[in-house]
Order: sequence, then C-alpha cells, then structure tokens
Amino acid sequence: MAFKKIGTTALFLGRFQPFHLGHLWVVKQLCQKHEKVIILVGTRQKAGEKNPFSYKERVAMIKLVMLRLGIKNYIIKGIADNMSDDAWLRNLRKIVPKNSIMYAGNNSIINLFRKNKFPVKRVDIYRAISGSKVRARIRNRQNWKKYVDTIVAEFLEKKHLLGKIRK
Repeated sequence: MAFKKIGTTALFLGRFQPFHLGHLWVVKQLCQKHEKVIILVGTRQKAGEKNPFSYKERVAMIKLVMLRLGIKNYIIKGIADNMSDDAWLRNLRKIVPKNSIMYAGNNSIINLFRKNKFPVKRVDIYRAISGSKVRARIRNRQNWKKYVDTIVAEFLEKKHLLGKIRK
C-alpha cells in the first residue's frame, strides 16, 4: 500500500550557513510526508561572521544535495529580514500557499507563528548539529565534514568558500 502524502505545503526556514545534516534530516522527513516543501532561505541580504555564504551559494548547496538524493518535491525561496516581525510575516504570507505549515526548531520562530495564528509544528534538532557548530569547527580546523553531506563539503572546498569562515 502506498503512503499518501499530506496535501498541505511544508515550510522550513533557515539561514543554512552551511546546509548541514540537521537541515537535511528535517527536509527529508518533510519531503516524505508532504506533497510540496518550500525551503525558505533567510537573511538574504546579511553577510558577516554568522552569515558567510551568499544566498546563491546556499541555494547551490541545497540543490546539490537534493539532486544527489533524487528529491524533487521541493522549491527554494529567499526571504529577506525585515525591521518588524509583522512586516516579515506579511511578506511570508504573500509568497507561500495558504495551506502552509511552518516547521521550526527555534522557540522564537515557533512563538512568533503561534502568536500570529500561523500553523507551526516543532521539529527536533538532529544530533545537536547547528550552523554555529559547523562554522566553529571549520574556523578551528577541526573535523567539520562529518556534519555536512559529502557533496556540501566538496562544494565548499572546490569553490574555496572555507576562507569566508577562516578569515
């Protein structure tokens, strides 16, 4: 018997600095459960220590992993930061289908969506992996590759992007 997917659209918001195995674990679950998943790449315009990779670089990482795994029921959309949560949410509502459910592991995001009556479900943090942890390991020349898909590690090395973190 085939598994019937949920008709709602799953939303998954992140900075993806870089796209790590924790992100991938959530996205794979959502793609198995939902007909459509929208990966929302946040902080499009910010650059710096916490956001070393550009929007295009992060999108490339995600697409490479999804292609390698044969996952097709997703799209990627960028969403810029805004000065107010209300303005950010109005913008989000314009770019996602009405039947969307946000999946998040961040308490601030969960509370914001609940407060604004936007459907939200909590996701677990996979093996305590975080972008901060991966970036710190890259910066300190520790083993960071075990926290990202092999294709992401290859991408970061081949494109010489590790220097953005190690500067």
